Amino acid sequence: MTRRAVPVIAPLLGMASAQAQTSYRYYRFEPMELNLAGTTIQLSEFQFVRDGQALNLIADNVDLSPKPTYGQDGSDVDLVPVTVTGGQNSATSNEGAVKIVDGLVSTKWLTSITANDGDARYLYFDFGTPIEIDGYNFATGGDTLTYPNRNPVSWKLEGSNDASEWTILDRRIDYPTTTENSTFEAGFTASGTFPPSIWAFELETDQAMIVRDGEKVRLFWDTYDEDLGDPDLVEIEPAVSSGTLEPYESDFEIVPPAGEDTVYTLTASNSGGSTSKTLTVRSVAGGSASYPYFRFTPMATRSGGSRMELSEFRFFHEGSALNLSASNAVPAQETGSNGSDIDLISVVVTNPGGTFEPNETLGAVRLVDGFTNDKPTGDGVTTSRFMDASGGAVVFAFESAVTIDGYQFATTDGNTNTDPVRWVLEGSVDGSEWTLVDNVTAFDYPTTEDRDADTQEFPLPGASLKPSVDAVPAVVWTGTELGEYGTAVNWSTGSVPGEYDAVEIGAGEASTSGNLTRSARTMVHDTGVLSVNGRLINRGLFVMSGGELYQSGNYFLVGSSGVGTFVHTGGTVHSTHDRGWFLSDGSSDGGSRYLMSGTAVLEVTSTGNGSSNALYNVHLGRGGEGDSFEVSGGTATFTSTADNHVRLSKGVLVEVSGGSATFTDYTTFIVGYDGTGGNFLHVAGGELHLPGTALQVGGGAEGSVLLESGELTTDQTIALGVGSSQGVFTMTGGHLQAADLTSTELGVFQFQGGVMVLDGDRTSLLSESWFEAISGTEANYDSTTNTTTFVVGDGSSNPFTVWAESFGMGSGSAEGDPDGDGVANIVEFGLNGNPAATSSRGILRLLSDANGGGTVLTAAIRKGAVFSADGGALISAIDGITYRIEGSMNLSDWSLEVIERTPAVTTDMADPDAAWELRSFGFAEAPATGFLRVTVVETTP
Repeated sequence: MTRRAVPVIAPLLGMASAQAQTSYRYYRFEPMELNLAGTTIQLSEFQFVRDGQALNLIADNVDLSPKPTYGQDGSDVDLVPVTVTGGQNSATSNEGAVKIVDGLVSTKWLTSITANDGDARYLYFDFGTPIEIDGYNFATGGDTLTYPNRNPVSWKLEGSNDASEWTILDRRIDYPTTTENSTFEAGFTASGTFPPSIWAFELETDQAMIVRDGEKVRLFWDTYDEDLGDPDLVEIEPAVSSGTLEPYESDFEIVPPAGEDTVYTLTASNSGGSTSKTLTVRSVAGGSASYPYFRFTPMATRSGGSRMELSEFRFFHEGSALNLSASNAVPAQETGSNGSDIDLISVVVTNPGGTFEPNETLGAVRLVDGFTNDKPTGDGVTTSRFMDASGGAVVFAFESAVTIDGYQFATTDGNTNTDPVRWVLEGSVDGSEWTLVDNVTAFDYPTTEDRDADTQEFPLPGASLKPSVDAVPAVVWTGTELGEYGTAVNWSTGSVPGEYDAVEIGAGEASTSGNLTRSARTMVHDTGVLSVNGRLINRGLFVMSGGELYQSGNYFLVGSSGVGTFVHTGGTVHSTHDRGWFLSDGSSDGGSRYLMSGTAVLEVTSTGNGSSNALYNVHLGRGGEGDSFEVSGGTATFTSTADNHVRLSKGVLVEVSGGSATFTDYTTFIVGYDGTGGNFLHVAGGELHLPGTALQVGGGAEGSVLLESGELTTDQTIALGVGSSQGVFTMTGGHLQAADLTSTELGVFQFQGGVMVLDGDRTSLLSESWFEAISGTEANYDSTTNTTTFVVGDGSSNPFTVWAESFGMGSGSAEGDPDGDGVANIVEFGLNGNPAATSSRGILRLLSDANGGGTVLTAAIRKGAVFSADGGALISAIDGITYRIEGSMNLSDWSLEVIERTPAVTTDMADPDAAWELRSFGFAEAPATGFLRVTVVETTP
């Protein structure tokens, strides 16, 4: 017998039956460190292995009800009962320990590793009697791409027969666990032997990693292992001593080779194997540079993400820091970056195309205000730090050339992940042509993890400067009018840039009549325009912060035969494709990304017939595993004019955490079209709209949707578990609106919060086995609107609080104004506004009645509202609010008689949402001069 959902079982690589086996009743898994210093662990499955075969575990916890009848492999053959406990929550709860052996990579065990004084980190397995194993394995959670910091990277597996004395069976230190969703590792042995760890291999605390030629550095290492003691042998290459090295050393002096980047490798060995750590030390000749412009460009942050933060940046000359004062700071700086008003050097500090204007709270001028934490002034700025979400350059423009021989930056009080670890420093005489001054891109510099702390003073390398392809200045478009991309005189170098040349277009329009392939950095900004009348084939970094990009042809490929990244923070991309719009094509490596934020606008039109040819679709994750399309700001609009589909494949992440994304008139939007690994659609604060587009979760591959906050709407059906794979939709908040919700036996809908509105009477969903609703869920059918609203009831919910919760505002405040548009929440509720968007203050317009009714006021009114006269006004109480429509001749006396005009006058007005309707009001007798108004207040009980 097999159950309805057969789990993904990992290949058990390197686990031959000849391995030594161990036998214990109890096993304990202890995560010691998580990726990116996380504090919450999640795993979807945990397997024990014997002779290369995963045991068919089945949860046997006493309080588990109902008891499962099938094991991890989906069958009832060779079942191995086990009681699984651990974590901060009940083992049988929604994300409790028993989920780790249920055979489903769509569920998971999740816990804080710091809860219960750290005891919550342990995962216990009690088999009742000793069982033999020789290996184990685990699978990542279903949203690992979103939360890579939940993966264990260091851990122990231990065994015991009394749950008191534990024997270590395996230990891993800094293991590179996959960051893919719902994916098993290659597998691990449990032999009881393992290599030693290296606790530290670094320079002494006060030592610089980059030094001038001839300067000494002092090494520090510690190879003592708390589980194994000292290693048998310690070695360093290249050799630093002719004698035997001790397991522990501090203050070990060496002089690194002049003008070189030297990689020292420390190796500790014992009978279980060896472990190595490396340390790079750079020695430079030293030198100086004199320019009126300097540009600092981060090339990588500690986490590899694009967001970069610094609190201060300093330039040095002959051992002293220049006392900088930002002349573009408002209000003006009272003191310079050194904290005094002596020897001030004026500088304009900017972050071209960055996230913030220079004088905003996180703007570039904060880099020279002299404060590395909260700024103790009265100008309203409480935090002194700089941030750019896209990791852009910072430009320092002096009034005249300044001479420097070193520089330094300071970390912020924020997350260490945003610290730069690779960068270049350039100089310029005109702010246009740049010369490389320093290049720290050959290795990750160990930027201090201390917060609000200075780095070393970096000496300029002088003759030791390392050339860098990434730091070579871009070939700049100089054509001011429409010009041919392939004409040499239109470029700053006098030659047409090649595929591997960095390109920058900041003004004018460059047009190409054929395909354009880019394998290096491409930048479009300000008023620059790039027109591609063919295929756009990208396999480099494409940065668009302004201007326009036009593409019309077969394909728009973010990544092709390699990994591509498109960072879109401003300007408009217009793409019309008659074949495919792909994050990656068939020959791409995984990891291509399209990242939208700021004021970015993306307009895509699909014209091919996607049903007749699979290539003629929007396919996110077609070629490589782990691609992503992420919208944290801006507006993305995809429109189909033919039979097209949107397909999510191969573990792709589509995330809308801000701004909006709209896919109009596509036949289907399939989360999980094909490939391996979970495909994830995540809405967390933004808006995803699918007009005319049906949402399908699960197809040829697993698919999952998580709606945490924001909106997800479609006027079509949401179908779960369609095809051969599982489809899971989890809703913890936000607003979901659809024509219907259906599922096969492979689908699950988990309703845990927010507001869901479906057409028709769908109250029966609460009794469906695949509809898993949290306790207290209510389904309310409204015959007036012919819709069913699902909410988690608390005994006090009303239409206003339901509406407020749909925008992520909790129960909401009637008089609150979170978007700062001057309209209170209660008014926006009454007039069908959006309390999270300044552009939507409610539907209200003065129109002319073509049927002779004069001027009328047309507004969105809650459906079912019945108006009655109150003096000259009209009033209606409904859904906890009271409307009052009033007329006046002088804006002081509002007693003029008002009547409703039917039918409503709706010229050029869009329809409101389903719970509202347009109603029109005018004067009973039109005055020579008149005024109309509507007020909305909470109804007094």
